Amino acid sequence: MSLVKIEAASNGSPRVVFFDPVMHNISRYIPSAAAYYLAKNGKRVLFFDFYIDYSYLTNNFLHPDRSPKFGVIDWLSGDFENNEHTLYEDMVTACNFDSSGSLYFVPSYGSDTNIRTKTKVFREQFLEFRTKNSLEKTSKKYRKLIDLLEHQIKPDVIFIDTCSDMMNFGLNFSSDIFLLGLSANLLFLFKHHDHYYHDAYSELFWKMKKEDVNLGKLVQKVKIITSFFYDIEKIDSDEYYESCKNYLKNCFEAFRNNTYELFNLYLYRDDWKFDLMDNDAPHTPLNANPIYYDYRDIVKSEFSDTLFKKFETLSDDQLRSNVGSLVDYITKALAI
Repeated sequence: MSLVKIEAASNGSPRVVFFDPVMHNISRYIPSAAAYYLAKNGKRVLFFDFYIDYSYLTNNFLHPDRSPKFGVIDWLSGDFENNEHTLYEDMVTACNFDSSGSLYFVPSYGSDTNIRTKTKVFREQFLEFRTKNSLEKTSKKYRKLIDLLEHQIKPDVIFIDTCSDMMNFGLNFSSDIFLLGLSANLLFLFKHHDHYYHDAYSELFWKMKKEDVNLGKLVQKVKIITSFFYDIEKIDSDEYYESCKNYLKNCFEAFRNNTYELFNLYLYRDDWKFDLMDNDAPHTPLNANPIYYDYRDIVKSEFSDTLFKKFETLSDDQLRSNVGSLVDYITKALAI
């Protein structure tokens, strides 16, 4: 049996979990762009960064001067056990918009987070063996943090960005918590067209199937999302991007076929099955392109500004051209 049970979808503010089994910086970029767009257009978005190792979002989303004192790591370590009333003040940065929308960001760690606390929590989650009781306890800690801040903020939607970094740490128990234990209403699985992602999901789904996880129940929340299928005409024509263009032209069908085989083997069943060419099926990827003229900076990690500042320079049309399909899917599925 799985060490973490599948939690029922939230009946409160809908929860959208983004999961990356490998760790790719662009996968972190997409949820933040979608959250920014929704907040800019009048929604109240509560946004958690649950990646507790080297967090791309916590390091790049806001300027360090705007970082709260503490983050998710401090909550997991038990530092707030008797101070739940200070959660909002100590762990949340609020970004307000003229549209009356707001983005409330909860980082993985804050300006006052102790490095030893970070190391301890990281070891527990990624490196050490966990019993069923300890995993359930950690899963409940995550849910309680979400519940407490949801009650205070009353958001229209909750975004939760997660990563298990299987490429560096192998199959670890954080995947069980993030995929099964956060009461997700929607679960977006990042997958890029390389063997690291295919191997990671194969191993992960095989493990869950072996542990008798109800994968039919899980797949009802799932949608594959990718970010490597650019608008070919918008990519500059230097040598690197020429090679990308040649590779990507015929990539989509191969990607969908590959993902369909994976889902058909592990997730689909007789009463929850889809055709290969069904555009609404979980295996058919949503395409969320990184904003093309920023892509070089993202790949090289040469940020002269924060993501938030970069988003502020973009029009709604520019944002929609990159995350519009994701935003539309979320708003339609959750009726927000």
